[in-house]
Amino acid sequence: KKEEPYENKYYDKYDKLECIELEEDYVKGLKKNIIIEKTPKGNILMYYDFDKESFIYYSDTKDISYLFLETVARKYAIQYNCKKIVVDIKKELEEAKKEKPKEEIKKKEIKNELFASFKNYNRKGSGGAKTINKTFILRQNANRYSYRGKLNDYEYLQSDSYKKEKKEDFETLDFASFKRLQEKKKEKK
Repeated sequence: KKEEPYENKYYDKYDKLECIELEEDYVKGLKKNIIIEKTPKGNILMYYDFDKESFIYYSDTKDISYLFLETVARKYAIQYNCKKIVVDIKKELEEAKKEKPKEEIKKKEIKNELFASFKNYNRKGSGGAKTINKTFILRQNANRYSYRGKLNDYEYLQSDSYKKEKKEDFETLDFASFKRLQEKKKEKK
């Protein structure tokens, strides 16, 4: 059996997953629910941040493909039953393709109106009279991903030793104690 490409993983389970309404408290709590996934570009740690409306991820390599991030987000939705927060790019592309013919009809109507179009061969940086006529299908909605650092950055922030270190760095001083310390420093000089 031929192995499926990584970016197509989890579609079967994701498509079967029921899209249920999620309570705001549950979605806010997803920040504590992490997933670690092995991708062809390395391991990714991911969670959903309600306040930022974004999937936060940590990875040792920064150049992770958007399609790989989409795959990890699908697995996240399956694991935590939160399909509602993940935008399905397959459906978005299908909807965008349906909208495209409508836009082309509008463009043809505009072309029939009286407008002058000038050749662009004397413009700097245009590369001559070349005209690139590519069409792009843009999705209306998309998932948002935010890179926050390497994997060990996340682990360090969450560990108890980090929290203890932070607290021990400072000691509480009243103003009188502060003044005494300042005077001692002056005396040493």
